[in-house]
Amino acid sequence: MAFSGTIGGSNTKTGRGAYHPGVGPQDINYPVSVSTGTELMSPVDGLQLRIDAAQTIWTTYQNLPAYLTGVGKVTSAVINETDSGTFTVTQPCRVWLLRSPGWNAVDTSAYTLYASNQTLGLDGSNTSVYYRDVTPGTYPYDNNSAMYIWSFDNPVSEVSGTLGTTVVNGTGDTTANTSSTRISGQRGTYDPFFNGPITYSISSGSLPPGFTLNSTTGQITGTYSASGINTDGQVYTFTVRASDNSPGAKSYSDRSYSVTLSVPWLYRQIITTLYMVGGYKDASAWSNGNRFPRSTETCTNLGNGCIDNYNYKSGMCSDNNGYVFGAGGGHAVDLNTTSKFSHRTEVKASNPGGPGYNCSDTATAFAPDRNRSYTTGDGVSNMFRFTASTESFATLGGGQGGHACQVSGENKGIFWGDANRSINFSNEAQATISMAGGAHGQQKGLSSKLNLGYGGNEGTYNGGYNHRKINITNETYGTITKMLGNCGEENYAMSQDRGYILGEYNGAQNNNCGRLIYATDAGTSLATSIQGNGGASSGHCFWRD
Repeated sequence: MAFSGTIGGSNTKTGRGAYHPGVGPQDINYPVSVSTGTELMSPVDGLQLRIDAAQTIWTTYQNLPAYLTGVGKVTSAVINETDSGTFTVTQPCRVWLLRSPGWNAVDTSAYTLYASNQTLGLDGSNTSVYYRDVTPGTYPYDNNSAMYIWSFDNPVSEVSGTLGTTVVNGTGDTTANTSSTRISGQRGTYDPFFNGPITYSISSGSLPPGFTLNSTTGQITGTYSASGINTDGQVYTFTVRASDNSPGAKSYSDRSYSVTLSVPWLYRQIITTLYMVGGYKDASAWSNGNRFPRSTETCTNLGNGCIDNYNYKSGMCSDNNGYVFGAGGGHAVDLNTTSKFSHRTEVKASNPGGPGYNCSDTATAFAPDRNRSYTTGDGVSNMFRFTASTESFATLGGGQGGHACQVSGENKGIFWGDANRSINFSNEAQATISMAGGAHGQQKGLSSKLNLGYGGNEGTYNGGYNHRKINITNETYGTITKMLGNCGEENYAMSQDRGYILGEYNGAQNNNCGRLIYATDAGTSLATSIQGNGGASSGHCFWRD
Protein backbone atom coordinates (compact mmCIF):
# COMPACT_ATOMS: atom_id res chain seq x y z
CA MET A 1 0.00 0.00 0.00
CA ALA A 2 1.20 3.48 -0.74
CA PHE A 3 0.34 6.00 1.96
CA SER A 4 1.93 9.33 2.60
CA GLY A 5 3.13 10.07 6.09
CA THR A 6 5.68 8.75 8.53
CA ILE A 7 5.83 6.08 11.13
CA GLY A 8 4.25 7.48 14.23
CA GLY A 9 4.92 5.79 17.53
CA SER A 10 6.16 2.30 18.12
CA ASN A 11 3.37 0.32 16.61
CA THR A 12 1.34 2.49 14.26
CA LYS A 13 1.72 4.12 10.89
CA THR A 14 -0.10 7.29 10.03
CA GLY A 15 -1.64 7.74 6.62
CA ARG A 16 -3.61 10.54 5.01
CA GLY A 17 -7.11 9.42 4.00
CA ALA A 18 -9.51 10.90 1.49
CA TYR A 19 -11.67 13.93 2.21
CA HIS A 20 -14.94 13.37 4.06
CA PRO A 21 -17.52 16.14 4.24
CA GLY A 22 -17.74 17.67 7.66
CA VAL A 23 -14.70 15.89 8.87
CA GLY A 24 -11.89 16.63 6.47
CA PRO A 25 -8.78 14.60 5.96
CA GLN A 26 -8.08 12.38 8.92
CA ASP A 27 -5.09 10.46 10.14
CA ILE A 28 -5.74 6.71 10.36
CA ASN A 29 -3.66 4.53 12.59
CA TYR A 30 -3.08 0.88 11.64
CA PRO A 31 -0.48 -1.69 12.68
CA VAL A 32 3.00 -1.87 11.20
CA SER A 33 6.05 -4.00 11.81
CA VAL A 34 8.25 -1.78 13.95
CA SER A 35 11.41 -3.76 13.28
CA THR A 36 11.29 -3.27 9.54
CA GLY A 37 8.77 -0.53 9.10
CA THR A 38 6.88 -2.81 6.68
CA GLU A 39 3.15 -2.37 6.44
CA LEU A 40 1.15 -5.31 7.71
CA MET A 41 -1.60 -6.86 5.68
CA SER A 42 -4.05 -6.47 8.55
CA PRO A 43 -4.57 -7.96 11.98
CA VAL A 44 -6.39 -10.74 10.13
CA ASP A 45 -3.56 -11.96 7.92
CA GLY A 46 -4.46 -12.35 4.30
CA LEU A 47 -6.27 -9.09 3.52
CA GLN A 48 -4.78 -6.22 1.63
CA LEU A 49 -6.67 -3.02 2.34
CA ARG A 50 -6.93 0.34 0.67
CA ILE A 51 -8.82 2.77 2.82
CA ASP A 52 -10.18 5.76 0.96
CA ALA A 53 -12.74 6.54 3.65
CA ALA A 54 -11.31 8.94 6.22
CA GLN A 55 -13.60 7.95 9.05
CA THR A 56 -12.69 8.70 12.62
CA ILE A 57 -14.66 5.67 13.79
CA TRP A 58 -12.56 3.38 11.61
CA THR A 59 -10.07 2.42 14.28
CA THR A 60 -9.94 -1.40 14.12
CA TYR A 61 -10.72 -4.25 11.77
CA GLN A 62 -12.34 -6.37 14.40
CA ASN A 63 -15.84 -6.14 12.94
CA LEU A 64 -15.03 -7.56 9.52
CA PRO A 65 -17.49 -10.35 8.65
CA ALA A 66 -16.48 -13.97 8.11
CA TYR A 67 -16.46 -13.68 4.34
CA LEU A 68 -13.67 -11.09 4.63
CA THR A 69 -11.39 -13.03 6.97
CA GLY A 70 -8.85 -15.72 6.40
CA VAL A 71 -8.10 -14.83 2.79
CA GLY A 72 -4.88 -16.04 1.26
CA LYS A 73 -2.09 -13.52 1.66
CA VAL A 74 -1.38 -11.12 -1.19
CA THR A 75 2.17 -10.26 -2.15
CA SER A 76 3.49 -7.06 -3.62
CA ALA A 77 4.14 -8.87 -6.90
CA VAL A 78 0.43 -9.49 -7.25
CA ILE A 79 -0.98 -6.06 -6.50
CA ASN A 80 0.52 -2.73 -7.45
CA GLU A 81 -1.19 0.22 -5.81
CA THR A 82 -0.35 3.80 -6.73
CA ASP A 83 -1.61 7.24 -5.81
CA SER A 84 -2.80 7.89 -9.34
CA GLY A 85 -6.28 6.51 -8.73
CA THR A 86 -5.68 3.08 -10.29
CA PHE A 87 -4.63 -0.33 -9.13
CA THR A 88 -3.04 -3.15 -11.12
CA VAL A 89 -3.43 -6.86 -10.50
CA THR A 90 -1.35 -9.62 -12.06
CA GLN A 91 -3.64 -12.56 -11.37
CA PRO A 92 -7.42 -13.02 -11.29
CA CYS A 93 -8.96 -11.89 -8.06
CA ARG A 94 -12.06 -10.45 -6.45
CA VAL A 95 -12.24 -6.82 -5.41
CA TRP A 96 -14.52 -5.99 -2.52
CA LEU A 97 -15.83 -2.44 -2.15
CA LEU A 98 -17.22 -1.31 1.21
CA ARG A 99 -19.09 1.97 1.58
CA SER A 100 -21.57 3.59 3.92
CA PRO A 101 -24.52 5.73 2.80
CA GLY A 102 -23.19 8.78 4.61
CA TRP A 103 -20.10 8.92 2.48
CA ASN A 104 -19.65 10.70 -0.79
CA ALA A 105 -21.28 9.02 -3.75
CA VAL A 106 -19.35 6.02 -4.97
CA ASP A 107 -19.74 4.63 -8.50
CA THR A 108 -20.69 0.97 -8.04
CA SER A 109 -21.89 0.34 -11.60
CA ALA A 110 -19.09 -2.14 -12.25
CA TYR A 111 -19.80 -4.02 -9.03
CA THR A 112 -22.38 -6.50 -7.78
CA LEU A 113 -24.11 -5.93 -4.47
CA TYR A 114 -23.20 -8.70 -2.09
CA ALA A 115 -24.78 -7.52 1.20
CA SER A 116 -26.31 -4.41 2.64
CA ASN A 117 -26.94 -3.14 6.17
CA GLN A 118 -23.67 -4.58 7.42
CA THR A 119 -22.14 -3.41 10.69
CA LEU A 120 -18.46 -3.04 9.86
CA GLY A 121 -17.37 -0.18 12.08
CA LEU A 122 -17.25 2.31 9.21
CA ASP A 123 -20.26 4.49 9.89
CA GLY A 124 -21.96 2.35 12.45
CA SER A 125 -24.29 0.11 10.49
CA ASN A 126 -25.78 0.12 6.99
CA THR A 127 -22.48 -0.50 5.24
CA SER A 128 -22.96 -1.95 1.76
CA VAL A 129 -20.61 -4.61 0.43
CA TYR A 130 -19.99 -4.95 -3.31
CA TYR A 131 -17.69 -7.19 -5.28
CA ARG A 132 -16.17 -7.37 -8.71
CA ASP A 133 -14.18 -10.23 -10.24
CA VAL A 134 -11.30 -8.95 -12.30
CA THR A 135 -8.69 -10.44 -14.55
CA PRO A 136 -5.08 -9.18 -14.67
CA GLY A 137 -5.06 -5.51 -15.63
CA THR A 138 -5.32 -1.94 -14.37
CA TYR A 139 -8.53 -0.61 -12.82
CA PRO A 140 -9.67 2.79 -11.46
CA TYR A 141 -10.44 3.59 -7.86
CA ASP A 142 -13.46 5.58 -6.97
CA ASN A 143 -11.81 8.51 -5.28
CA ASN A 144 -14.80 9.24 -3.15
CA SER A 145 -14.99 7.59 0.21
CA ALA A 146 -14.80 3.79 0.14
CA MET A 147 -12.65 0.90 1.25
CA TYR A 148 -11.24 -1.67 -1.17
CA ILE A 149 -10.19 -5.21 -0.28
CA TRP A 150 -8.53 -7.60 -2.73
CA SER A 151 -9.02 -11.29 -2.07
CA PHE A 152 -6.97 -13.89 -3.91
CA ASP A 153 -8.02 -16.86 -1.86
CA ASN A 154 -8.85 -20.10 -3.61
CA PRO A 155 -11.88 -21.38 -1.70
CA VAL A 156 -11.48 -24.88 -3.10
CA SER A 157 -8.65 -26.70 -1.44
CA GLU A 158 -6.89 -29.74 -2.89
CA VAL A 159 -9.20 -32.34 -4.35
CA SER A 160 -9.01 -35.40 -2.16
CA GLY A 161 -9.96 -39.03 -2.53
CA THR A 162 -8.32 -42.14 -3.89
CA LEU A 163 -8.94 -44.16 -7.02
CA GLY A 164 -7.03 -47.33 -7.73
CA THR A 165 -7.91 -50.45 -9.65
CA THR A 166 -11.25 -51.08 -11.29
CA VAL A 167 -11.81 -54.84 -11.35
CA VAL A 168 -14.01 -56.46 -13.96
CA ASN A 169 -15.75 -59.41 -12.38
CA GLY A 170 -18.87 -61.51 -12.65
CA THR A 171 -19.85 -65.04 -13.58
CA GLY A 172 -20.70 -66.93 -16.70
CA ASP A 173 -21.46 -64.84 -19.74
CA THR A 174 -22.23 -61.75 -17.66
CA THR A 175 -20.05 -59.11 -16.10
CA ALA A 176 -20.99 -57.09 -13.07
CA ASN A 177 -18.57 -54.50 -11.79
CA THR A 178 -19.90 -51.69 -9.63
CA SER A 179 -17.39 -49.19 -8.34
CA SER A 180 -18.32 -46.26 -6.14
CA THR A 181 -15.51 -43.90 -5.26
CA ARG A 182 -16.00 -40.39 -3.93
CA ILE A 183 -13.62 -37.64 -4.91
CA SER A 184 -14.20 -34.59 -2.73
CA GLY A 185 -13.24 -30.96 -3.19
CA GLN A 186 -13.02 -29.41 0.25
CA ARG A 187 -13.58 -25.80 1.18
CA GLY A 188 -11.36 -24.40 3.88
CA THR A 189 -12.84 -23.02 7.08
CA TYR A 190 -13.18 -19.80 5.16
CA ASP A 191 -14.97 -19.31 1.87
CA PRO A 192 -14.49 -15.65 0.89
CA PHE A 193 -16.82 -15.75 -2.09
CA PHE A 194 -19.49 -18.05 -0.67
CA ASN A 195 -20.81 -18.74 -4.13
CA GLY A 196 -22.88 -21.82 -3.55
CA PRO A 197 -21.76 -25.44 -3.58
CA ILE A 198 -18.60 -26.69 -5.24
CA THR A 199 -19.18 -28.43 -8.56
CA TYR A 200 -17.04 -31.14 -10.13
CA SER A 201 -16.02 -31.79 -13.71
CA ILE A 202 -13.45 -33.68 -15.77
CA SER A 203 -11.05 -31.02 -17.03
CA SER A 204 -8.85 -33.40 -19.04
CA GLY A 205 -8.56 -37.08 -19.91
CA SER A 206 -11.43 -39.54 -19.65
CA LEU A 207 -13.01 -41.93 -17.18
CA PRO A 208 -13.11 -45.66 -17.89
CA PRO A 209 -16.04 -46.61 -20.14
CA GLY A 210 -19.28 -46.87 -18.21
CA PHE A 211 -18.22 -44.51 -15.39
CA THR A 212 -19.50 -41.01 -14.67
CA LEU A 213 -18.64 -38.18 -12.32
CA ASN A 214 -21.47 -36.67 -10.29
CA SER A 215 -21.04 -32.92 -10.71
CA THR A 216 -22.74 -32.21 -7.38
CA THR A 217 -21.26 -34.80 -5.03
CA GLY A 218 -17.93 -35.51 -6.71
CA GLN A 219 -18.68 -39.21 -6.67
CA ILE A 220 -17.40 -41.43 -9.46
CA THR A 221 -19.57 -44.48 -10.04
CA GLY A 222 -20.26 -46.86 -12.84
CA THR A 223 -20.14 -50.33 -14.24
CA TYR A 224 -17.58 -51.48 -16.75
CA SER A 225 -19.44 -53.77 -19.13
CA ALA A 226 -16.94 -56.07 -20.77
CA SER A 227 -17.51 -56.68 -24.45
CA GLY A 228 -15.27 -57.45 -27.37
CA ILE A 229 -11.58 -57.24 -26.46
CA ASN A 230 -10.72 -55.85 -23.02
CA THR A 231 -7.11 -55.06 -22.24
CA ASP A 232 -5.83 -56.01 -18.83
CA GLY A 233 -3.78 -53.24 -17.22
CA GLN A 234 -5.13 -50.43 -19.40
CA VAL A 235 -4.66 -47.09 -17.65
CA TYR A 236 -7.21 -44.26 -17.79
CA THR A 237 -5.82 -40.89 -16.69
CA PHE A 238 -8.05 -37.90 -16.02
CA THR A 239 -8.19 -34.69 -14.01
CA VAL A 240 -11.05 -33.80 -11.67
CA ARG A 241 -11.72 -30.09 -11.25
CA ALA A 242 -13.58 -28.73 -8.20
CA SER A 243 -14.89 -25.22 -8.87
CA ASP A 244 -16.80 -22.57 -7.00
CA ASN A 245 -19.74 -20.81 -8.62
CA SER A 246 -18.52 -17.24 -8.70
CA PRO A 247 -20.16 -15.18 -11.44
CA GLY A 248 -16.80 -13.98 -12.73
CA ALA A 249 -13.40 -15.65 -12.64
CA LYS A 250 -14.05 -19.00 -11.00
CA SER A 251 -11.82 -20.42 -8.33
CA TYR A 252 -10.92 -24.09 -8.75
CA SER A 253 -8.56 -26.86 -7.77
CA ASP A 254 -7.45 -29.77 -9.96
CA ARG A 255 -6.20 -33.22 -9.16
CA SER A 256 -5.13 -35.92 -11.58
CA TYR A 257 -5.98 -39.59 -11.16
CA SER A 258 -4.98 -42.78 -12.90
CA VAL A 259 -7.27 -45.79 -12.82
CA THR A 260 -5.98 -49.18 -13.93
CA LEU A 261 -8.42 -51.63 -15.45
CA SER A 262 -7.88 -55.14 -14.13
CA VAL A 263 -9.45 -57.72 -16.44
CA PRO A 264 -9.35 -61.45 -15.59
CA TRP A 265 -8.64 -63.83 -18.45
CA LEU A 266 -12.32 -64.74 -18.61
CA TYR A 267 -13.22 -61.23 -19.81
CA ARG A 268 -10.25 -60.23 -21.95
CA GLN A 269 -12.13 -61.61 -24.92
CA ILE A 270 -15.91 -61.98 -24.75
CA ILE A 271 -16.55 -64.91 -27.08
CA THR A 272 -19.76 -64.53 -29.05
CA THR A 273 -19.25 -66.52 -32.26
CA LEU A 274 -17.77 -69.94 -32.97
CA TYR A 275 -16.74 -71.61 -36.24
CA MET A 276 -16.12 -75.19 -37.33
CA VAL A 277 -14.07 -75.61 -40.50
CA GLY A 278 -12.87 -78.64 -42.47
CA GLY A 279 -13.22 -82.20 -41.24
CA TYR A 280 -14.16 -85.24 -43.27
CA LYS A 281 -16.54 -88.13 -43.93
CA ASP A 282 -15.71 -91.43 -45.61
CA ALA A 283 -12.24 -90.34 -46.77
CA SER A 284 -13.54 -87.06 -48.19
CA ALA A 285 -12.00 -83.96 -46.59
CA TRP A 286 -14.02 -80.74 -46.53
CA SER A 287 -13.20 -77.07 -47.07
CA ASN A 288 -16.47 -75.57 -45.90
CA GLY A 289 -17.18 -73.76 -42.66
CA ASN A 290 -20.07 -73.28 -40.26
CA ARG A 291 -20.87 -70.27 -38.10
CA PHE A 292 -22.28 -70.98 -34.64
CA PRO A 293 -23.38 -67.90 -32.60
CA ARG A 294 -23.31 -68.49 -28.88
CA SER A 295 -26.57 -66.56 -28.47
CA THR A 296 -28.66 -68.76 -30.78
CA GLU A 297 -26.70 -72.03 -30.78
CA THR A 298 -27.57 -72.69 -34.42
CA CYS A 299 -25.29 -73.66 -37.31
CA THR A 300 -25.12 -71.73 -40.60
CA ASN A 301 -23.21 -73.07 -43.59
CA LEU A 302 -20.68 -70.57 -44.95
CA GLY A 303 -20.03 -72.62 -48.07
CA ASN A 304 -16.98 -74.35 -49.48
CA GLY A 305 -13.54 -72.74 -49.78
CA CYS A 306 -13.42 -71.36 -46.22
CA ILE A 307 -10.23 -73.35 -45.59
CA ASP A 308 -7.99 -75.75 -47.50
CA ASN A 309 -9.61 -79.19 -47.29
CA TYR A 310 -8.11 -81.33 -44.55
CA ASN A 311 -8.68 -83.58 -41.53
CA TYR A 312 -6.71 -84.73 -38.49
CA LYS A 313 -4.93 -81.40 -38.04
CA SER A 314 -4.83 -78.82 -35.26
CA GLY A 315 -4.59 -75.04 -35.18
CA MET A 316 -5.18 -71.84 -33.23
CA CYS A 317 -7.21 -68.64 -33.45
CA SER A 318 -6.17 -65.04 -32.90
CA ASP A 319 -8.56 -62.13 -32.51
CA ASN A 320 -9.18 -61.92 -36.25
CA ASN A 321 -8.09 -65.18 -37.87
CA GLY A 322 -8.06 -68.94 -37.47
CA TYR A 323 -5.09 -71.08 -38.57
CA VAL A 324 -4.81 -74.80 -39.34
CA PHE A 325 -1.28 -76.25 -39.51
CA GLY A 326 -0.70 -78.82 -42.27
CA ALA A 327 -4.05 -78.33 -44.01
CA GLY A 328 -4.57 -78.96 -47.74
CA GLY A 329 -4.40 -81.88 -50.10
CA GLY A 330 -7.39 -83.87 -48.87
CA HIS A 331 -7.93 -86.81 -46.56
CA ALA A 332 -5.00 -87.77 -44.30
CA VAL A 333 -2.45 -85.77 -46.31
CA ASP A 334 0.38 -84.30 -44.22
CA LEU A 335 1.85 -81.04 -45.49
CA ASN A 336 4.19 -78.26 -44.40
CA THR A 337 1.47 -75.63 -44.84
CA THR A 338 -0.77 -73.29 -42.92
CA SER A 339 -4.33 -72.47 -43.97
CA LYS A 340 -5.99 -69.27 -42.79
CA PHE A 341 -9.65 -68.34 -42.22
CA SER A 342 -10.77 -64.77 -41.47
CA HIS A 343 -13.15 -64.41 -38.53
CA ARG A 344 -14.22 -60.97 -39.67
CA THR A 345 -14.93 -61.58 -43.35
CA GLU A 346 -15.72 -65.31 -42.92
CA VAL A 347 -13.77 -66.31 -46.01
CA LYS A 348 -10.43 -67.94 -46.65
CA ALA A 349 -7.49 -65.56 -46.32
CA SER A 350 -4.03 -65.66 -47.83
CA ASN A 351 -2.00 -68.46 -46.33
CA PRO A 352 1.15 -67.69 -44.35
CA GLY A 353 4.15 -69.99 -44.63
CA GLY A 354 4.43 -73.47 -43.20
CA PRO A 355 5.81 -74.44 -39.79
CA GLY A 356 8.66 -76.49 -41.19
CA TYR A 357 6.96 -79.82 -40.45
CA ASN A 358 4.53 -82.10 -42.30
CA CYS A 359 1.90 -81.90 -39.59
CA SER A 360 -0.39 -84.89 -39.04
CA ASP A 361 -2.29 -85.78 -35.85
CA THR A 362 -1.04 -82.80 -33.87
CA ALA A 363 -2.33 -80.85 -30.88
CA THR A 364 -2.02 -77.10 -30.43
CA ALA A 365 -2.15 -75.33 -27.06
CA PHE A 366 -2.93 -71.62 -27.11
CA ALA A 367 -1.68 -68.86 -24.80
CA PRO A 368 -4.14 -66.41 -23.18
CA ASP A 369 -2.82 -63.49 -25.24
CA ARG A 370 -4.53 -65.02 -28.32
CA ASN A 371 -1.30 -64.44 -30.19
CA ARG A 372 0.90 -67.46 -29.43
CA SER A 373 0.29 -71.17 -29.84
CA TYR A 374 2.39 -74.32 -29.28
CA THR A 375 2.07 -77.41 -31.46
CA THR A 376 3.41 -80.95 -31.07
CA GLY A 377 2.44 -84.46 -32.16
CA ASP A 378 2.58 -86.73 -35.17
CA GLY A 379 4.77 -85.39 -37.97
CA VAL A 380 6.40 -82.88 -35.63
CA SER A 381 7.99 -84.83 -32.76
CA ASN A 382 9.11 -81.44 -31.52
CA MET A 383 7.39 -78.27 -30.28
CA PHE A 384 6.94 -75.18 -32.41
CA ARG A 385 5.59 -71.78 -31.54
CA PHE A 386 3.37 -69.80 -33.90
CA THR A 387 3.05 -66.02 -33.37
CA ALA A 388 -0.08 -64.72 -35.06
CA SER A 389 0.86 -61.04 -35.08
CA THR A 390 3.84 -61.79 -37.32
CA GLU A 391 2.60 -65.13 -38.70
CA SER A 392 5.99 -66.60 -37.88
CA PHE A 393 7.20 -69.94 -36.51
CA ALA A 394 9.97 -70.94 -34.12
CA THR A 395 11.11 -74.44 -33.13
CA LEU A 396 11.48 -74.85 -29.39
CA GLY A 397 12.65 -78.46 -29.02
CA GLY A 398 11.02 -80.98 -26.72
CA GLY A 399 7.56 -82.03 -27.75
CA GLN A 400 6.32 -85.53 -28.48
CA GLY A 401 5.31 -87.74 -31.38
CA GLY A 402 2.23 -89.79 -32.19
CA HIS A 403 -1.41 -88.78 -31.90
CA ALA A 404 -1.68 -85.81 -29.53
CA CYS A 405 -4.48 -83.90 -27.81
CA GLN A 406 -4.42 -80.94 -25.47
CA VAL A 407 -6.29 -78.54 -23.17
CA SER A 408 -5.20 -74.96 -22.49
CA GLY A 409 -5.54 -72.82 -19.36
CA GLU A 410 -4.41 -69.34 -18.48
CA ASN A 411 -0.85 -70.27 -17.59
CA LYS A 412 -0.09 -73.55 -19.30
CA GLY A 413 -1.17 -76.19 -21.79
CA ILE A 414 -1.39 -79.93 -21.12
CA PHE A 415 -0.82 -82.57 -23.82
CA TRP A 416 -1.55 -86.28 -23.88
CA GLY A 417 -1.42 -89.13 -26.38
CA ASP A 418 1.84 -90.99 -26.77
CA ALA A 419 3.21 -88.95 -23.88
CA ASN A 420 1.99 -86.56 -21.18
CA ARG A 421 3.52 -83.11 -21.23
CA SER A 422 2.93 -79.51 -20.16
CA ILE A 423 4.19 -76.17 -21.44
CA ASN A 424 4.34 -72.99 -19.38
CA PHE A 425 3.13 -70.03 -21.47
CA SER A 426 5.19 -67.40 -19.64
CA ASN A 427 8.64 -68.98 -20.05
CA GLU A 428 7.89 -71.79 -22.57
CA ALA A 429 9.35 -74.40 -20.20
CA GLN A 430 8.18 -77.93 -20.96
CA ALA A 431 7.79 -80.72 -18.43
CA THR A 432 6.85 -84.38 -18.44
CA ILE A 433 3.85 -84.90 -16.18
CA SER A 434 2.28 -87.99 -14.63
CA MET A 435 -1.31 -87.12 -15.40
CA ALA A 436 -2.89 -88.28 -18.64
CA GLY A 437 -5.54 -85.78 -19.64
CA GLY A 438 -7.25 -88.31 -21.89
CA ALA A 439 -7.31 -92.01 -22.67
CA HIS A 440 -6.29 -91.70 -26.31
CA GLY A 441 -5.05 -89.20 -28.87
CA GLN A 442 -8.39 -89.28 -30.71
CA GLN A 443 -10.33 -88.48 -27.54
CA LYS A 444 -9.99 -84.74 -28.14
CA GLY A 445 -9.70 -81.97 -25.56
CA LEU A 446 -12.14 -79.19 -24.69
CA SER A 447 -10.61 -76.10 -23.06
CA SER A 448 -12.25 -73.38 -20.98
CA LYS A 449 -11.33 -69.99 -19.55
CA LEU A 450 -11.80 -71.33 -16.03
CA ASN A 451 -8.52 -73.30 -15.97
CA LEU A 452 -10.57 -76.45 -16.50
CA GLY A 453 -10.13 -78.84 -19.40
CA TYR A 454 -12.03 -81.90 -20.56
CA GLY A 455 -10.48 -85.00 -22.14
CA GLY A 456 -11.97 -88.40 -22.98
CA ASN A 457 -11.90 -90.83 -20.08
CA GLU A 458 -12.15 -93.92 -22.26
CA GLY A 459 -12.45 -94.94 -25.92
CA THR A 460 -10.30 -94.33 -28.99
CA TYR A 461 -11.74 -92.98 -32.25
CA ASN A 462 -15.11 -93.37 -30.59
CA GLY A 463 -16.39 -95.08 -27.45
CA GLY A 464 -16.04 -92.09 -25.15
CA TYR A 465 -18.86 -91.66 -22.63
CA ASN A 466 -17.16 -89.69 -19.88
CA HIS A 467 -14.88 -86.69 -19.56
CA ARG A 468 -11.81 -86.36 -17.45
CA LYS A 469 -12.50 -82.98 -15.91
CA ILE A 470 -8.98 -81.60 -15.57
CA ASN A 471 -7.78 -79.01 -13.10
CA ILE A 472 -5.08 -77.54 -15.31
CA THR A 473 -3.42 -75.66 -12.46
CA ASN A 474 -2.67 -78.64 -10.23
CA GLU A 475 -2.81 -81.36 -12.93
CA THR A 476 -5.53 -83.52 -11.39
CA TYR A 477 -8.89 -84.68 -12.70
CA GLY A 478 -12.23 -86.24 -11.85
CA THR A 479 -14.85 -87.68 -14.21
CA ILE A 480 -18.19 -86.40 -15.50
CA THR A 481 -20.57 -87.57 -18.23
CA LYS A 482 -19.89 -86.40 -21.77
CA MET A 483 -22.42 -84.21 -23.54
CA LEU A 484 -22.67 -86.84 -26.28
CA GLY A 485 -22.10 -90.58 -25.81
CA ASN A 486 -19.94 -93.06 -27.74
CA CYS A 487 -17.96 -90.26 -29.35
CA GLY A 488 -14.40 -89.39 -30.39
CA GLU A 489 -12.65 -87.27 -33.04
CA GLU A 490 -14.67 -84.37 -31.66
CA ASN A 491 -14.56 -80.80 -32.94
CA TYR A 492 -14.53 -78.86 -29.66
CA ALA A 493 -15.12 -75.12 -29.23
CA MET A 494 -15.22 -73.01 -26.07
CA SER A 495 -17.11 -69.86 -25.09
CA GLN A 496 -17.44 -67.88 -21.87
CA ASP A 497 -19.40 -70.30 -19.74
CA ARG A 498 -19.85 -73.40 -21.86
CA GLY A 499 -18.19 -75.67 -24.38
CA TYR A 500 -19.53 -77.35 -27.51
CA ILE A 501 -19.10 -80.34 -29.78
CA LEU A 502 -19.64 -79.31 -33.40
CA GLY A 503 -19.41 -82.63 -35.25
CA GLU A 504 -17.84 -85.92 -34.06
CA TYR A 505 -17.43 -89.66 -34.74
CA ASN A 506 -19.60 -92.34 -33.07
CA GLY A 507 -18.90 -95.17 -35.49
CA ALA A 508 -19.57 -92.85 -38.42
CA GLN A 509 -18.60 -89.25 -39.11
CA ASN A 510 -21.62 -87.11 -38.22
CA ASN A 511 -22.82 -83.54 -37.74
CA ASN A 512 -24.05 -83.91 -34.17
CA CYS A 513 -23.72 -80.98 -31.76
CA GLY A 514 -23.72 -80.87 -27.98
CA ARG A 515 -23.27 -78.42 -25.11
CA LEU A 516 -21.53 -78.63 -21.73
CA ILE A 517 -22.20 -76.04 -19.01
CA TYR A 518 -18.95 -75.63 -17.09
CA ALA A 519 -20.49 -74.53 -13.81
CA THR A 520 -22.85 -77.48 -13.46
CA ASP A 521 -21.15 -80.17 -15.56
CA ALA A 522 -24.49 -80.53 -17.34
CA GLY A 523 -24.14 -81.89 -20.88
CA THR A 524 -26.84 -82.22 -23.50
CA SER A 525 -27.28 -82.74 -27.23
CA LEU A 526 -28.48 -79.81 -29.37
CA ALA A 527 -31.15 -79.76 -32.05
CA THR A 528 -28.85 -77.97 -34.48
CA SER A 529 -26.25 -79.76 -36.59
CA ILE A 530 -23.28 -78.92 -38.83
CA GLN A 531 -24.48 -77.92 -42.30
CA GLY A 532 -23.09 -78.50 -45.80
CA ASN A 533 -21.89 -82.11 -45.77
CA GLY A 534 -23.16 -85.46 -44.61
CA GLY A 535 -20.79 -85.63 -41.66
CA ALA A 536 -17.78 -83.82 -40.24
CA SER A 537 -15.32 -85.05 -37.64
CA SER A 538 -11.62 -84.34 -37.08
CA GLY A 539 -11.97 -80.76 -38.20
CA HIS A 540 -11.08 -77.74 -36.12
CA CYS A 541 -12.97 -74.94 -34.32
CA PHE A 542 -12.25 -71.23 -33.95
CA TRP A 543 -13.94 -68.46 -31.92
CA ARG A 544 -13.99 -64.69 -31.75
CA ASP A 545 -15.52 -61.80 -29.87
